[in-house]
Amino acid sequence: MTPIEAIVAACFPTESVRSTTEPSQGNEKRTSIVTLSSGRQVVIQQSRSERSLETQFVLTREIIARTDVPVAAPIAAGALDGTPYLISEHVAGTDLHTQFTQYDQTDQREIAYAFGRVLGTLHDAFQFSRCGDVFATNGSLAVQPSTGDSWLRSYALAGIDALPDAFGRYREPLTSTINEANSSENLDARLYPWDLRPGNALVRDGELTAIVDWSQPKAAPPGLSVAKVSHLVAAWYGESPAQLHAALRSGYRSIRSLPSVSTVEQIAALTHSAVDSNGIITRPGYPEQRGMAAADFHRTHFDRILES
Repeated sequence: MTPIEAIVAACFPTESVRSTTEPSQGNEKRTSIVTLSSGRQVVIQQSRSERSLETQFVLTREIIARTDVPVAAPIAAGALDGTPYLISEHVAGTDLHTQFTQYDQTDQREIAYAFGRVLGTLHDAFQFSRCGDVFATNGSLAVQPSTGDSWLRSYALAGIDALPDAFGRYREPLTSTINEANSSENLDARLYPWDLRPGNALVRDGELTAIVDWSQPKAAPPGLSVAKVSHLVAAWYGESPAQLHAALRSGYRSIRSLPSVSTVEQIAALTHSAVDSNGIITRPGYPEQRGMAAADFHRTHFDRILES
């Protein structure tokens, strides 16, 4: 019996596995789309971290309870034979990462507006007492106490430290910019869905059908999320990024006032977008830019923030 078959047997006693497919996936979880004997489809994610999947389970459940943000409804989370798992309903749709550049400019602006509205809705629904990693405890969400004088400053510096040698010449000036910035911490801590981007969204007929990855959430000043999502939507894909930035901000403002974005928040957003969890330079756009083109994309944005 495979691990997937064992999980299905434990959670769906009257079902069996008809078929399994594994879509392209990130670095942290193994994802399987499972068709059960009844024809029902579910998504099973496996990870080394039970706490991470339990947090995703609780957060997704709370998003459904508090908002109209489209997500895949969670079914169960646990561990079997030492392997943590999360089961969610399967949502039909196409990976927005592969579709975004196929849309005309009007549709792209509507998608950007939708992302802004999603982020504004999340910020309106989830406020925390401090910044830090969000985790599940006893079925609720809590924030891990952070150390140091400023969570945001530490987070931005960690992003700089993770930059590979291809961006080595930016480490010192970016660090100096952070050290010279106003170090006061914004205590308005809101949900920071750090990987909210088209690559984690499904779309159907031009509409978002689900945001599918809610792992490793954090609580952070709202300007950080605005900077990060705006970068990963408007700058990442757009031939007309200014129009997409404006559409995203408009979507956010349809829910709540747009926060100011500090220089430290911009640096944190850029550095944490430039490299993945394995230290590999990320590939913007679709078709994805690779090699020197990808590195030059990130260098352009580092230069912009240092020259502003």
